[in-house]
Amino acid sequence: MADLAPGVLLSRLKRDLDRSALRSRNGLKLLAGIGKPATGTSPKDTVFSAGKASVWRYRSDQRVGGPPLLIVYSLASRSYLFDLTPGNSFVEALLRDGFDVYLINWGEPDELESHNTP
Repeated sequence: MADLAPGVLLSRLKRDLDRSALRSRNGLKLLAGIGKPATGTSPKDTVFSAGKASVWRYRSDQRVGGPPLLIVYSLASRSYLFDLTPGNSFVEALLRDGFDVYLINWGEPDELESHNTP
């Protein structure tokens, strides 16, 4: 670090300060509930449900045939992880590639599941 030119040190300091300001701004926006991106926006239909669990089929006009794809994720995860935001969605990419996509949504755990053990 001691060998770095003062200009390099100043540019790194400015970069770090800008990053910190951006993180602080984003943290305040999150706490205030402002600018929260919508997740799970791909159109879907519930084709089966039992209790809290349900099976969703994502709508698409680009299906090319072949076997359907069923996404089963862990109970500790959330379904929106596969369908974050438009342009950043695993489900959207699968639909664009012609897959017929289904997903099992386990629902939100609550006190009824608190006594479940592995």
